[in-house]
Amino acid sequence: MARLSKMAGALTPGEFKEAVARFPRLSVKAKQVARAILVDGYTFEQITMEFDTSRQLAHEWATKVYDAFRPRGWVSEVVTLPPELMETVRDLERDAREAWEQSLRPVRIVRR
Repeated sequence: MARLSKMAGALTPGEFKEAVARFPRLSVKAKQVARAILVDGYTFEQITMEFDTSRQLAHEWATKVYDAFRPRGWVSEVVTLPPELMETVRDLERDAREAWEQSLRPVRIVRR
């Protein structure tokens, strides 16, 4: 059985549309592949067969769009910082995304 990526089915159609709008020069095929992964939940194995593309390229396209996605209410800023401070900002953003992703996952009920 193919293992799903953390990106598989991670975005709604509206969220995908919003994120992909940041890349007007992205090819139609790249958008189709990214949507199949991010919205429709395809595995990379399915993508390579259906879209006749490499796993690496499919991952690159999906990652590009996924990383551009902003949760509702979040803002983007362009800042110039020393490298050590930029690393701190990137760590904060990564931690906030992980916390946001965890909040979307349903709570597993364990019966004993």
